[in-house]
Amino acid sequence: MIIGIDASRNKSGGAITHIIGILNSFDVDKHKIEKIHIWSYQKLLDQIPDAPWLKKHSPRFLSFNLIFQLFWQRFLLHREAKKVGCDIMFDSDAGSISKFKPFITMSQDLLNFEKDSLKYYKFGIARIRLFFLYYIQIASFRNSVGTIFLTNYSSKVIQNHTGDLKNYRIIPHGIDDAFGKIHKLKENLSDSEIKILYISPIQEYKNHINVIKAVNVLRSNYPKVSITFAGKIDGDFGRSVMEFSRSIDSSLAFINFVGNIRHDELPTFTKEFDIIVFASSVENMPITLIESMRLGMPIACSDRGPMPEVLKDAGIYFDPDRPDSIEAAIRLLIDNNHLRTSLAKKAREYSLEYTWERCSFETFSFLCDSV
Repeated sequence: MIIGIDASRNKSGGAITHIIGILNSFDVDKHKIEKIHIWSYQKLLDQIPDAPWLKKHSPRFLSFNLIFQLFWQRFLLHREAKKVGCDIMFDSDAGSISKFKPFITMSQDLLNFEKDSLKYYKFGIARIRLFFLYYIQIASFRNSVGTIFLTNYSSKVIQNHTGDLKNYRIIPHGIDDAFGKIHKLKENLSDSEIKILYISPIQEYKNHINVIKAVNVLRSNYPKVSITFAGKIDGDFGRSVMEFSRSIDSSLAFINFVGNIRHDELPTFTKEFDIIVFASSVENMPITLIESMRLGMPIACSDRGPMPEVLKDAGIYFDPDRPDSIEAAIRLLIDNNHLRTSLAKKAREYSLEYTWERCSFETFSFLCDSV
């Protein structure tokens, strides 16, 4: 069997990590797969090790703007795939408009499908993009011979829009081995410096401002509390978050923005902190959450989306729309040393089910079974 992978639109951190993870962990002896062809931009292909069973393709069109990329995907990809004898295409982003059939699609983005998600965006290019992407993804799910969901939650939400899909699997992401070494926690936080970390790009539905408000209230009882935000900062919303932060903390003494941290540096960076906050309202598969779980970190977490499915009873939940709820969850972790350490241990135990070996095996088995 010859498998094709369309990774031409894999630009988000989770989508990039997923493709690298399943190919790095692919075991050729466990599948009747002769060759895998992957189409993507050169920067992503360079991160994937060479292998005898893998052929990388980087069409010139993918180095140009979105219009050229979509033209290639719609009118040229199916020709290239047929020329090399692909039996099935794995569309790793449900936004593909390729003509190749049969194909398996994968749900990476839930923002278009969550109820009231558009409330986070003013009318503009981003909102128009989400509107059109919604209908493209609906068509992709319905026309595919199979669909991969990352969580049971995302499967339920999306099938409320598409109707029942006959052939689908729940195959969650894995966690890189670099996150395997457990974090040594402080025994007591009440009288020490308390460092909180939130890893996420600054976007409307990630609720950074509510986290800032919560930490500001915490400082009335814990003056040594600080919050660090690690993630991309850009656009009008990013600037508005920075402005709000300076209105609370003019010198940014306890509110820190460090921008993007390289993925391979995250395990070491995260271990400098005492508590993880994850405040997103909309997620498909919360990658930074499961990575923090693997490190054995205490976690205060949003009660929305698939977070309770993933973290289960190994964290303290809050309503991300309410700063007082966020503050109460963090305070509970600070005040209760036994609870904090026991939840962190339990979170790590739950995270052990998320491996790239499992994800890769189940993904390629599903591809083979769907032809």
